[in-house]
Amino acid sequence: MFERALICTDLFDGLHRLVHCVPHLALSGLKQVIFLHSIPVWEQPTLAAVDQAKIDAAKEKLSPALANIPDGMTVIVEISNRRPVDAVREILAHHSIDVILMGNPMRGAVQEKLFGSTSLAIAGITDIPLLIFRPQLLSVYTRDELALRCQHLWKHLLIPYDGSPDAIYLIEQIEKYAQTRAPGSFEQCLLLRVVENISRDPGVTEYRLNDARRELESVQARLEKLGLQVQSEVRLGTPVLEVLTAAEENDISAIAVATSHRSNMLEWLAVRRINEDILHQLWFPLLFFSPKG
Repeated sequence: MFERALICTDLFDGLHRLVHCVPHLALSGLKQVIFLHSIPVWEQPTLAAVDQAKIDAAKEKLSPALANIPDGMTVIVEISNRRPVDAVREILAHHSIDVILMGNPMRGAVQEKLFGSTSLAIAGITDIPLLIFRPQLLSVYTRDELALRCQHLWKHLLIPYDGSPDAIYLIEQIEKYAQTRAPGSFEQCLLLRVVENISRDPGVTEYRLNDARRELESVQARLEKLGLQVQSEVRLGTPVLEVLTAAEENDISAIAVATSHRSNMLEWLAVRRINEDILHQLWFPLLFFSPKG
């Protein structure tokens, strides 16, 4: 599904552990991986200092990524003295990247936001998909478990679909990336439509369920033409809870969501009512698509 990944790590988010899993990342279809860590220069009006000790320590911590590189794969370790967003911008200017892996910072209730300010800023400068992880999830895996996870980063996606412009845009993006996927990288997806039970009339509810089934059948046929194994399911209930339940019951690799427009850094969450709850309640990685500008 993706071939060139940028892995942004602060060395506390668990993503730095992927340096031990480079051969397994290759099995997910990746041909190029760049590990990026940012140590911004401490600046004052007349003073700028580079902490060389931190730079050397970061290089050493990420160096195992260069030790066991499979044939046909390129691995780069970049330590930048720029702000994370500027460091990412520089990487994107010099390398072709088609997915960015990031952690969702969780350092207390005050800082517990949807993606964190860095992810928000990066989403604002690029239309490249973001694959966002809970640091706690990556940190508790054994190395063998993490290696297996790296092989299946996007093998089985859960796609919540409600017929909105955001959902339509998401399907278009899934189709786009599925057309160039490597064998075994992206194989399955679950289309999920949740109908909220807001009517006391059983006939109205049944009509809405049937209408949702017909709409999913059409989307399922589009994705199956690409050789994907596609299941579709319509549930009655609360969208967030049903998405969480479906992810847990169906052996999902990640949940895919999207917004079809973004006018500024905060308004990119056109599906915020669902996505914010998902991130705060869910441990599954989130694959987020959005256009730039």
